[in-house]
Amino acid sequence: DYVIAPKIHYEIHGATALTEMLGNFGGGWGFEETYVQACPPIIDPPQGSDLCEEFQFFHQMATHLDKELEIDSWALLNDPEQQKANQTTIEPGRKVDVMDAWRAAFYMSPVHVDEIFSNDDMNKGTVLDVQGDMIQPKPEDWPGKLILGDQYMMAKLEEYSNEVLGAPQETTDLPFKVISRRLNAIHNSNWHEVPNLKKRMQHHPAYIHPADLEALNLKDGDVIEIESDVSSIKCVARSAPDVRTGCLSVPHSWGTSTDEEDDPLGAGGNTGRLTDNTAIYDEITGIPLMSAIPVRVRAVKPEHT
Repeated sequence: DYVIAPKIHYEIHGATALTEMLGNFGGGWGFEETYVQACPPIIDPPQGSDLCEEFQFFHQMATHLDKELEIDSWALLNDPEQQKANQTTIEPGRKVDVMDAWRAAFYMSPVHVDEIFSNDDMNKGTVLDVQGDMIQPKPEDWPGKLILGDQYMMAKLEEYSNEVLGAPQETTDLPFKVISRRLNAIHNSNWHEVPNLKKRMQHHPAYIHPADLEALNLKDGDVIEIESDVSSIKCVARSAPDVRTGCLSVPHSWGTSTDEEDDPLGAGGNTGRLTDNTAIYDEITGIPLMSAIPVRVRAVKPEHT
């Protein structure tokens, strides 16, 4: 094993490029404007330290193996074919400085990286007068049309509507449904063990309407077992008037590994155990049922105190 010590962020060139690229992955991500900020290192590495930038390590390793490095440009992320056609090849043993690495990483960007790092306004942050990519008109010979009411889709919507709103529901021994939930105090599975966060969220709750708690002869704070056709998990019941009756609102990203016992007063229950990706899934996308999972609920004695 080896520990490779790279320079840290204050010791290297920095830019807002990563945040800009987030706009490629979903609405509301990235910057609304063509904003950029870039700056050179603001501190020197400690005197006598043996540090390198990460790209230098990988280049040296490739040189040792007599391998070329083919660097895709992040500026062409939306077009993989163009990205591949405009790769920068770095030969073994070639001298590569910091700006060479940036030029390769953002080859064909609307504004050249040399201009970005040499411009004082961009060091402080500025909005560039650069025209963004626009949707082009369709080719004249393009025959396709957007289908707004495909027969298969409409049939599926009618089937779902009858199931949820119209047709009488069959009696089942799984009368509740586990629905998804996010928590304000917790970011997914991160930092559950941090003391300050544990003061706000000590364990993994299952939020249930007060009427359902009463019908199940449960009270706020009881440990419950939630069982589906696949498996079961244990959580702490929490009264929640804003949850619809017949539902359990259970946060994801908690729980122990599948080979460990549930820890309802600590790690909580892994909601992934309740699902079966081979049984109920979307016919087109293959996405399994991950919410509205049929379950039954019962009280149990806590295994950990």
